[in-house]
Amino acid sequence: MLAASWLVLIFWGVDWAIVSVTLCLFGAIGIFIFTRPSPQDEDCITPDNIIMYKGCKVYSDIRAYADPEVFHE
Repeated sequence: MLAASWLVLIFWGVDWAIVSVTLCLFGAIGIFIFTRPSPQDEDCITPDNIIMYKGCKVYSDIRAYADPEVFHE
């Protein structure tokens, strides 16, 4: 349906600059989506390669933010 509406707009005299800019925008979004790095799987992350943030001294502190049942204060 979207392709049909684009064809109608193109053949009924829409400015080619608008069509070109829109196609470039969609192309850039597509390139970004298909070339971005994939997120890490939680099973692949070990305590050794977790980034230590300010205020998080140990791995259990980091887990406390993700899992409230780890700490019972």
